[in-house]
Amino acid sequence: MHAHYVFGLQRLLPFDEPANNNAPFTFVDLFAGIGGIRMAFENLGGRCVFTSEWDSYAQNTYADNFPGRH
Repeated sequence: MHAHYVFGLQRLLPFDEPANNNAPFTFVDLFAGIGGIRMAFENLGGRCVFTSEWDSYAQNTYADNFPGRH
């Protein structure tokens, strides 16, 4: 893997987010839509560490559902 891809990915990761060592599991929210799976997993005690959604309308709704969080 080329170095510029690795550094680009590192800029996307939430390194400034405090670690929650009490979470029983962590997960990534790929093809996130509006965040339904994230809501369910967080209700079970999980912690989302990365989110990805390509659709701009879904991104806006996701941001409304999870303000201030990736």
